[in-house]
Amino acid sequence: MVNYVVERDQLAGFALESAVKIASKPSFALKLTKEPINKTLDIQGQANAIDAAFTLHHLSHTQNFRVHGWRRFQLDRAVVPVRPRSRTLSAPIRDVASRRDHA
Repeated sequence: MVNYVVERDQLAGFALESAVKIASKPSFALKLTKEPINKTLDIQGQANAIDAAFTLHHLSHTQNFRVHGWRRFQLDRAVVPVRPRSRTLSAPIRDVASRRDHA
């Protein structure tokens, strides 16, 4: 695995150049290269570490919501567009709810 550090104004061009270079390689060779890297990361416990970090991340959000309340974490609608919620259940959910009620 190789990491590069580039200036911000060169980042998009460098990333595209790297992607083109990687995409030009035979896909089977890329898979053969990627597999032992992923296996080594698995053996070292990377998946477990990511799961633990993700769990702690959500736990910290929950604690912040409990301590500070939901209002503090509302989105600024001028910056982040929020999709309006549908007032009706989608068809798959409606079907499950209907079957449950009639069972």
